[in-house]
Amino acid sequence: MDISAIVTAILTGELDRNLPSIIDACQTRGRIVKDISAAVNMSCISTGDTVKLVNLRPKYLEGALAKITGQTSKKLNCTMLETRRKYREGSAFSVSPNCVEVIK
Repeated sequence: MDISAIVTAILTGELDRNLPSIIDACQTRGRIVKDISAAVNMSCISTGDTVKLVNLRPKYLEGALAKITGQTSKKLNCTMLETRRKYREGSAFSVSPNCVEVIK
């Protein structure tokens, strides 16, 4: 499959009649990939791990360090290891597993 040909066909309007189906397929696949990534992260992260916050809002939290204090079925419970605006060192919060990277 040549992605360049697919992108060109979309941009030139050759696939206009199929755009709703293409958009739906892309969104569905995006959700599946996100769910798989979350499941992998949940299985690899343990209480006590230090993580870096990524892909989340507010953006000023990007790159901040936190410690995992526990987890629920869909969220990781964390404590801030540094202060970022209203999130003070020691502040507790929950985050999606897609929003952390383990610091080795």
